[in-house]
Amino acid sequence: MFSPAQANVPPQEPSSPSAPSGSRPYRSHKVPACGRCRKRKLRCSVDVPGQACQLCYAAKVVCTQLRTTEKPLGSCRRSPEPGDADSLGLSGQQHVARPTKRRRHELCEDAQGQSPTSGAHGHLPQVIVSPTNHRHDLTSSRASVTAPQAQDESGSKSAMIVGPVMAEDVQMIENYMSSHGRPQHSPGDSNYNTISDNPQDPVLYLTVPRKRQGLIMRHRPGEKQREIFEQILGPFVDDVVALYFEFIHPSFPVLDEEHFVHLFKTGNKSLSAALVCELLASSLIFWNRSKSLQNHPSPDLLYAWNLAVAALQEEFLAPGMSTINAVLLDLMGRPTTSITGNTINSGRTVGLSHILGLNRDPSTWRISDTEKKMRVRLWWGVLIHDRWSSFAHGVPTYVSKNQYEVPVPTVDVLMTSGMENLARRKAAECFIALCTLTEILGDILPLVYDRRQKPAPELSKPLRRFQNALDDWEDSEPAASLLKWDDNDGEIVSGSSSLKLGFLSIKMLICRVSFRSATHFPEPDLLDMRRYSQAILRESAREIIKFLCSLKSHHLAEFWSPYSAYHISSATIIFLRCTIEASDSLILSSCKTTLLEFMQWLRHAKEVEKWDLADICLAQCEGPILQICNGNRTLSQLDTMIPLRYNPIMTEEIDTTMFNFNGFDGGVHTGPSVLDTQNNVNGFEYPYADLWDLF
Repeated sequence: MFSPAQANVPPQEPSSPSAPSGSRPYRSHKVPACGRCRKRKLRCSVDVPGQACQLCYAAKVVCTQLRTTEKPLGSCRRSPEPGDADSLGLSGQQHVARPTKRRRHELCEDAQGQSPTSGAHGHLPQVIVSPTNHRHDLTSSRASVTAPQAQDESGSKSAMIVGPVMAEDVQMIENYMSSHGRPQHSPGDSNYNTISDNPQDPVLYLTVPRKRQGLIMRHRPGEKQREIFEQILGPFVDDVVALYFEFIHPSFPVLDEEHFVHLFKTGNKSLSAALVCELLASSLIFWNRSKSLQNHPSPDLLYAWNLAVAALQEEFLAPGMSTINAVLLDLMGRPTTSITGNTINSGRTVGLSHILGLNRDPSTWRISDTEKKMRVRLWWGVLIHDRWSSFAHGVPTYVSKNQYEVPVPTVDVLMTSGMENLARRKAAECFIALCTLTEILGDILPLVYDRRQKPAPELSKPLRRFQNALDDWEDSEPAASLLKWDDNDGEIVSGSSSLKLGFLSIKMLICRVSFRSATHFPEPDLLDMRRYSQAILRESAREIIKFLCSLKSHHLAEFWSPYSAYHISSATIIFLRCTIEASDSLILSSCKTTLLEFMQWLRHAKEVEKWDLADICLAQCEGPILQICNGNRTLSQLDTMIPLRYNPIMTEEIDTTMFNFNGFDGGVHTGPSVLDTQNNVNGFEYPYADLWDLF
């Protein structure tokens, strides 16, 4: 069998004694295999020289031919320019050189040489040497010594923003040294670099290693997982990428679409492989929305997400700006199967964002406008995940309001050049409304996690202030037009239904905090306040259920935040509690009917519409609701097309053992220890008992 290594062996004369008789003559490739066929180890057949090979032509992808290039000695690697993959947060870890067998005289490239495809983005240059080039034989020994050092250093550095207090001290020292005749040094000799010399708020960054010292990475982070993705998707890779920018990116525009598409289509190796894996996994939820994909079986979502998560963990070994992009896509992915992993990733992302200075306003920095827009988009993506994951998962936020100064993005910051259509502009306005709503949520959450409980009279004033802020947000644009959509008139803005559910959930959160403060203090004069707070809380949860039941198929096909699943579950549990505690028979009957109708709607959304956001609520609430409201009958025994009318069932008939989740029996914990490594409930790692006091 022919081995590619034989291509470097010079042909021998037939009369040469070193050539054994009967040995196969040397065969060289007139046209070398393209990069795609070489990576997949497939036969590369070219019909017309200079054109794409047969496989690339059939797959409709760019056929990249590996050509030999010559570079003069002493060529220097340039630093990343604005628009490069590294500066825009799309580049992954540096390319890792793999040792190849070659003759000594083939090491003819200088260690500082650079390939046109990878060196331009600040990564390890890919050395391509012609086997017939013997002009640099004298430098081969020097190149063989310096090349490993260059490979280890190229692209292995990252920038760490210096804290504001220390930045002022460093700037003062630098100014003093420069004014007192300090010897002139090259810019590379300074440990600190200035990108904003504002005397009131200087911004400096320190160059630090991107990975741990001594850590050896045999391949780029996520490269193996990306190859598996490409093998699974085959010729549909481009279609899956298009799904992301059609259904996800307009409503959550954190990527630089134009630059990402350019790097992906040209096969540029500077593009982060982990980011590509996360993008492909996020897009699979919309597989059936594509006309070219819906007739083909969809890849397994769980397996795809496991690949993407594995690639992301490798990316965190040498984190950078591309890691932020990858994590934001991972946290926004559906369905959600690991709350613990997402919460940990959210915390790591906030820490990395502060290291990279994303929490600072870049408007006056000496960087390109493209990078300024990119930093604003990334920070608001980080902040949205921090606040809404805290709301959904019951974990305090990692970002305080006084720790960032990034302005709310505008439509111009979010729009992609050449894609300024009306639908995308409306989706960008929806994202802006989500950013402003996130700031209101950030003001409320400290009250939720304040362990020093305050009596209801002390909380009434801040709660009224938050309610007024929420009312002002509802009446302002663009939220006013987005929330008052009419199903029969006008086009639905993708993401507006998710935005309205978040708005209603925050209203319910304010009512829940008020009810909790009135319940935890036994003052007799608070009895009327408790009843009033419970009634308001019940109606706020009912409003969410009523809104969800009004959604149609095209609403469920929109962009939805994964945190919507927890808002649905929280509203259902709160409404179920209010049902159990209801003393009026009419209210009890009405609540039971509403719960049964809602369970039927969720079952329809899950089984018919394939809406994954209904899974958590059904898994946690369907059984208790059916037992409380309808005996022990299942939803399959009910007619889902007819409005339900049921007689009230007394709460004395309820089997209270069904509420003994997580090993609680009479208030005593009898289940697994809190120190156990695994304590999964209902398959979602979500403790049902804790949801009663989630807010």
